[in-house]
Amino acid sequence: MFRRDVEAKHQRFGFIADEIAVTLPEVVQESSDEKKIKGIAYQDLIAVMVVSVQSLNSRFDEVEGLAAALMSRLVALEENVKMKKLQDWQTVMNRLENLEARLTKLEMKGLL
Repeated sequence: MFRRDVEAKHQRFGFIADEIAVTLPEVVQESSDEKKIKGIAYQDLIAVMVVSVQSLNSRFDEVEGLAAALMSRLVALEENVKMKKLQDWQTVMNRLENLEARLTKLEMKGLL
């Protein structure tokens, strides 16, 4: 079809109607003559593709929001772990100071 006219010098891309018919038979048309040549209604295909892209964008936005929420939770959990470690460290330091004070008292009493 494009081999002889003006479009022949341009590279063109398209789909194979039989392959598209497997997933979107609504956009495939068949000629009414005896040849039964199949073609694709590209306007309809474009509309379906746009709706699909819109749906994917919507799902992407949802996933992106979920990822941001999960990241916030992760940061909060990491902060909680850091705070817990800091509190544990402070507890250990307090106990150590308490032991040192007790040892000092025992040394002062001459028991050590």
